[in-house]
Amino acid sequence: MLHLSQRKFVYLFSFILIFYLVLRILNGNYFLRDSYEYLQTVELLVSGEYFNSTEDISKSILLTQRGLTYPVFLLIFNQLSFKGILIIQTIFGFFNLLLISSIFKKLGGSNYFYLSLLSFFSPAIFIYTHLIMTEFLALFLILCIFNFALNFNKKRNLFYIQILLTLLVFLKPVFYFFPFINALFLIYLSIKQKKQYYLLSLIPIAAVIIYIGFNENRTGYTHFSSMQNINLINYNIYLHKAKTNGTENADLWKKNIYEKAETFDSFSERSKYLSTVGKSYITENFVSYTFFHLYGSLRGTLDPGRFDLMTFSNEPYDSKQGLLNILNTEKSFSAIKNLLQTKYIWVLIILIPVFLINIVKLFYSLMYLLKTRKSISFSVVFISTLIIYYIVLTGPVNASRYMMPIQGILIIFSSLYLTNYLKSRKVLK
Repeated sequence: MLHLSQRKFVYLFSFILIFYLVLRILNGNYFLRDSYEYLQTVELLVSGEYFNSTEDISKSILLTQRGLTYPVFLLIFNQLSFKGILIIQTIFGFFNLLLISSIFKKLGGSNYFYLSLLSFFSPAIFIYTHLIMTEFLALFLILCIFNFALNFNKKRNLFYIQILLTLLVFLKPVFYFFPFINALFLIYLSIKQKKQYYLLSLIPIAAVIIYIGFNENRTGYTHFSSMQNINLINYNIYLHKAKTNGTENADLWKKNIYEKAETFDSFSERSKYLSTVGKSYITENFVSYTFFHLYGSLRGTLDPGRFDLMTFSNEPYDSKQGLLNILNTEKSFSAIKNLLQTKYIWVLIILIPVFLINIVKLFYSLMYLLKTRKSISFSVVFISTLIIYYIVLTGPVNASRYMMPIQGILIIFSSLYLTNYLKSRKVLK
């Protein structure tokens, strides 16, 4: 049963969620570039081609580029229009609101003012719920994992966490190594409680290993997702070269790499070549690249989401106009000048408070973890590890869109600090 403050929070943000849905339907732009790749995967599943091996390089990339969770979700609702699918996603959005308020309450939160304030200035939560993208579902799975993790003593909850983690891995390939970290947590828990919880960790690990073998059988190359090489060459290393050597040199480097890659006749040979090039570059520039990678990861946590808001405009998609892309490839003064020249002044007006709130969420989330370190629960350590893993692995491409799935946790942690610790300071005074 929801108490009054919790009901008010859920009702208010359910209305806001519906408001964003109406805006999206009136706007009519339901897709980003990635959306079409998910839809192509659905077509491959329907035709049965998804399960067949191929020597076609382009098809091999498509077959392994996106995880199965969201295409299966789209397949289930295949008979609905895209508006209908967005309404289904809105229902998941309602559950996300319920989970945020419920977890906040379970962790001792009582004042919903800060929870409401921080949620209101986190527009990415609402924007990406109404696009044909995976972020709303990633947010839902992470919140569910945390909710079950609040009671690690129940074996049933640990089982649910393994299933949810498996779905998360197949939703966003960046998580595919986390099942091994999860196994360490379950081994620790097994030793502490003298139970065989660690056996449950084999569920997501087995799923990852089987899928890697499945991809090898289909394409001849042992890997979890073709996104690994795409992100490595097209984004992470490209952005590092653009920042250190300029955009023109980075473009030329990427062009030469792919011209060389095209001389290989098979997907396997081409993938091995791209992987070798990427690893060699990072090894040769280890210090500067590592700093750039970590700096990009952290900076992305503060991205206010210029690109998110621009999805409501009629401007054609241009990834180079994103705030972080501009900052990664231009000098600071030029970047700021470029941003201020936008004709969409309303975007800049919204971005300022969102940026400030992002600083608040990150700072007070860290303060919450530091203040509770002596009594911190196993569940908070687990979910914090998942969040840190995700931020670090996302690297220099980290931005508001990628932060959206973990915004619920940041909102909860920062709100807990503001409501509990600031309140206790007033009492002491």
